[in-house]
Amino acid sequence: MAWNAELCEEVATRIRAGAPWASFGGALRVSARAKTFDTLCEKLLRETGLGLNQVQDLAGVRVELDCRLDEQTSLAEELAEAFGVSRAVIKDIRADPHSGYRAVHVWLRLPAGRVEIQIRTWGQTVWANTYERLGDLVGRHIRYGVSDADPVVQRVVDRLHIAAEELAELEGGLMHPDSAERLDRLVRSLLELQRKLSGRK
Repeated sequence: MAWNAELCEEVATRIRAGAPWASFGGALRVSARAKTFDTLCEKLLRETGLGLNQVQDLAGVRVELDCRLDEQTSLAEELAEAFGVSRAVIKDIRADPHSGYRAVHVWLRLPAGRVEIQIRTWGQTVWANTYERLGDLVGRHIRYGVSDADPVVQRVVDRLHIAAEELAELEGGLMHPDSAERLDRLVRSLLELQRKLSGRK
């Protein structure tokens, strides 16, 4: 896994060095991580028929920015172009979310290996971190559409799925006079839930 760690850090460094990008002049939060052996094994067991050479996110880079959806799309296109359009595929997960998760991914197929760049708005980031923290507490199964046996836990999962839909609606309608204020309230409520979950063992 050390090779993948070096590869994703190299891609992350190139993204940091390229800022500010033409499509978004603000600050980018860029981080890199390689998939662990355990999560790789889980993925291969979960997705039967998937070969190791088909796993796109062995090396992952996360780009977080406080932006509009059109800026998110433009940055994905600009990054794909910077690394070579023939080597990049853009996957828009906003229209077809995974258990509430939304983002725009850029899949790179570089000579050194495959890298997945996840581009998230601030709201998408807060939601994903909250949901991931819940998954750490109750089990990763909730990330793959499997219901939890505990009705209390399942109610929290359902509420987060509703929050994901509200977030998508608000981010898609930021030109509406009260959308920005409602989005801010929703993000603050998710941050509060995240803090409560982080305080639990």
